[in-house]
Amino acid sequence: MIRNTAGFVAGALAGYMALSASASNSAESVTPLSQDAATLQDRMPRNPPASGNSLAVSGLFDSDGGTLTATAADGTKFILTIPPDATVLPLEITMTPVSGHRPSESVAAVKIEPDGAFLWQPADLKIVPPTPPDLKSLSYFRYGGPDESLTFYPGLPGATEIEMAISYLASYGVGPDGMWTIPTQRDDRRQSARRLSVSAGSAASTSLSPYVARVADVLKQALEQAADPDNQEIYAIWNEAWTDVVFPALDSLGSGCDPGSLEPVMKLAFEFMHLDAQSDDPNLNSIYYPDTAAIVKDRVLSCIEEHYQLCKSQNDPTQVQLIWQLERQLELAQLLSDEEIANVRDLIAKCLQFEIDFESALTATSSVAGQSLTDHMKVRAIVPVQLQYVEVGGKTKAVMKGSAQISHELDDIEGSICTYTATTRPDTFVVDLLGIGLYKKDTKGEVTGVPLARTEIQVNLVYFTGDPEEQMTQYCDAGPAGIVTTQFPFEPVFKGYYGNLHADEAIPGGDGGYDVWNQPPWELIRSGNIFAKAQYLRTKNFGLGPISEETYIFLKHTPQ
Repeated sequence: MIRNTAGFVAGALAGYMALSASASNSAESVTPLSQDAATLQDRMPRNPPASGNSLAVSGLFDSDGGTLTATAADGTKFILTIPPDATVLPLEITMTPVSGHRPSESVAAVKIEPDGAFLWQPADLKIVPPTPPDLKSLSYFRYGGPDESLTFYPGLPGATEIEMAISYLASYGVGPDGMWTIPTQRDDRRQSARRLSVSAGSAASTSLSPYVARVADVLKQALEQAADPDNQEIYAIWNEAWTDVVFPALDSLGSGCDPGSLEPVMKLAFEFMHLDAQSDDPNLNSIYYPDTAAIVKDRVLSCIEEHYQLCKSQNDPTQVQLIWQLERQLELAQLLSDEEIANVRDLIAKCLQFEIDFESALTATSSVAGQSLTDHMKVRAIVPVQLQYVEVGGKTKAVMKGSAQISHELDDIEGSICTYTATTRPDTFVVDLLGIGLYKKDTKGEVTGVPLARTEIQVNLVYFTGDPEEQMTQYCDAGPAGIVTTQFPFEPVFKGYYGNLHADEAIPGGDGGYDVWNQPPWELIRSGNIFAKAQYLRTKNFGLGPISEETYIFLKHTPQ
């Protein structure tokens, strides 16, 4: 489903965590053409001059997927279908057609951005020219993506229209064979399978583009001959890809869990699994497909445990960014059982445990009919806040909630004529929502997927102080009549004073119908388990007199 807005990371997690979508440059130069990429750009038509109506279209895609259609100046349509679970965080995708105005400009292409963004489930791209083309006379290509190269692309075998399955956002298109000289790709290397060891640095820059190009050539020649593609030949190409690129990249992971080395290798592995040629012939069944899945799963699960331990040892809840991201990617690839998913989410819940220490001291002074009255009170609540899952609109949403008793630690009343005593009783302090914003936002307030450092995290608290009540007893000297005692009923005096002081933060009709407050002035703490604090030290004048406030709210990170 395409949505116009992305949710705030409420309760620490309202979307799935994502690593950077930036692509790596390839160490291999992949140019299966007699011209380089610059030549292609020279041959490709330009976008029409900017006018009141741009050809570019954009849409925000969430985990439901959706479809985006762009139309070029010559009427060519580009239809991109994003399947469910292709993206972890909401992703804004822009499509810009680059086909031309004149029939002589015979390349039809579309630029899909952000270039290099990886899709965890392959998307479908259809190109529909105004006039049905002869598929045998066309060459499919990809420009950009993970290695910023120009690569011929296989398309979908047996399709009756121009159709490609894509794992990366890049520029895709078709053009007549005569535009380029395609060198033969059929000199397949028949090297014996050997497992190579490469460094993490080179593994991060590897690419499957040469193998994609060779498979494309096999399919192209089969189409020209009106024959079925040679599955054994395709299988041999992917076997080489496993031996020469994928396994060495997986082997390079070692014991490091830093995103810089882990992310590109995971993308390479998942792209390989998407493209892997599976066969019904038991003699051709791949042994490297399950190996790829098993290696990725084992490594990622160990990294999840490592990030959890860092959350505890460094008091760093930002580790859940990576834990949730990694769990989600394995889940999308159907590599985790329900029990394993529950175990990982239990680690996330243990990492995302906090405690609110609320302490508020108020002094309210009033003067009526020549008598002054000063009420000193102090209330406190220590509230554990945990990750909980709630159903919102038919979907499960992760939020941080909690509640605990709030009670008076001090209640002292002074009067200029009479004397007073106070009796108190507690109530419940409710945290409706603790928001931990772990990601940057754009100018529209949308979550961008770019993680924030620990010192940049945005904290938001929606809470209800409860109604800790006070009963006042008044003792007045009536001369010969002695002491006159008056007992007033229990009243939520603290809430009334606090509500006046914080009226500008009130949210009417919160959870349960009562007013709640939104606490904005958080200061992040750089050390210890106190993660952030908010405080008010002020005096405000109201109808009967001033109210002075000393309120402290400490947010403590308490991972288990």
